[in-house]
Amino acid sequence: MSNKSNRWSYERYALALQGHEDIPSLRKAVSGFEPGDGYDLRKFGEWSPARKARVRDYYDRIVHMLAQPRTIIRPRSTKTKDALQTAYHGEYASKSFKQVFIPYVPPIGHDGEILKERITYSQHGIEIHQGEGSRITYLFDQYALAADTDAEVRRAVEYLEKKGASLFYVQCGMFQTLNGATGGIIKEKVLKWVSQYDGVKPLVKGRHRGDSPQAHYYGDWLRGISGFKIGTDSMQEMQKKIREGMSAAKERNNESKRSSVIMAEVMRSIRKIEDRAVRFDFEVMLKHSPHDRETLNIFKREIAKVLRRQNKK
Repeated sequence: MSNKSNRWSYERYALALQGHEDIPSLRKAVSGFEPGDGYDLRKFGEWSPARKARVRDYYDRIVHMLAQPRTIIRPRSTKTKDALQTAYHGEYASKSFKQVFIPYVPPIGHDGEILKERITYSQHGIEIHQGEGSRITYLFDQYALAADTDAEVRRAVEYLEKKGASLFYVQCGMFQTLNGATGGIIKEKVLKWVSQYDGVKPLVKGRHRGDSPQAHYYGDWLRGISGFKIGTDSMQEMQKKIREGMSAAKERNNESKRSSVIMAEVMRSIRKIEDRAVRFDFEVMLKHSPHDRETLNIFKREIAKVLRRQNKK
């Protein structure tokens, strides 16, 4: 939960509820943020600290989940939604989510054409298909992982290989590891982590800033293994696509954060315009304009001119 409540203005709360750029609207993504639920922006002055904290909390969850490439979907059934959240929302999962943020699978062999994803899931995991590319996630049975780690990890790799996967990543909470590898290397990596982060052994010095071993217990974050079916691409080509997608998502995420701050400043400035007709024109133009930093800075300059003329009267 964000503790920076003093930095949040009315405009920031309005943006969180209504959405902007690559950040979806809380009202679309999460249940319980409608005016009838007590989130009427016209009555913002009556909001309790708890209501404001809930907005910041869910906004932060969404921003964190968008730090890796995601596709946003709205499952038809609660069962599907819960299964997808278990796999991909990690510690940010909540029954209040109406939408699910699933990993994006780079389409293979379609020259940038946007392809609709197809999702199937079974007892062991979830498959996301886009074109010729597939991402299959095997979710660990945590009891089996603790009882016989080697056998459960071997089961995971064999399951994914039978599905045609040849490039593997470890699923840590809602994220996957940055570097992919073969099934054998990933298996050794997981076995090492289970031994290293058992909640008892001292942590590696200099890496965890004095945290207790229990704070990094593998059972809290080690979810499973994801395998990519890479079609005609080589492993190196596919890994490059995935890394580029992660870098692009991180940059979009940072850009959205920067834009949201400027957007709040623009909205606050518009509210200072006394001429109702001029204020309405700016509100309409802002609603239908791109919300990138360059466009928002143009709005800031034009509104500043209006306010300077207004103050001279």
